[in-house]
Amino acid sequence: KKFSFRFEVRASTDAYLGLSTGNSTKISGYWIVLGGWKNSKSCLRDGFVHRTTCFAEHDAFILKSAEYVKFWVTWNYGNISVGIGETFNHGQIMQNNFHNVYDINNLLIKSFNIANWIVYL
Repeated sequence: KKFSFRFEVRASTDAYLGLSTGNSTKISGYWIVLGGWKNSKSCLRDGFVHRTTCFAEHDAFILKSAEYVKFWVTWNYGNISVGIGETFNHGQIMQNNFHNVYDINNLLIKSFNIANWIVYL
């Protein structure tokens, strides 16, 4: 079964979104990192450690500190896609089919700087 949701985030760098089997990063899941490395790259990670699988480098800053940026996420048995905008499957910036498939039950949000989030479930 395919799952999807949209969200908006206003931050200068490092917006982390976790798709997890539990309510902490000590449980299995995936990290979606947006605007990392001084807002120059984003990535997908298998697990909540530094096992980066898929990088996306950006020509311009992907996150904005003065305005919300709209994103979407879809996943289906370890296949995760992330994009910019309101329309699913348009504006894709990252996609990966992970070998480890987790039963996602929780959404985790983390940032290293001030960030404001709006999540549409």
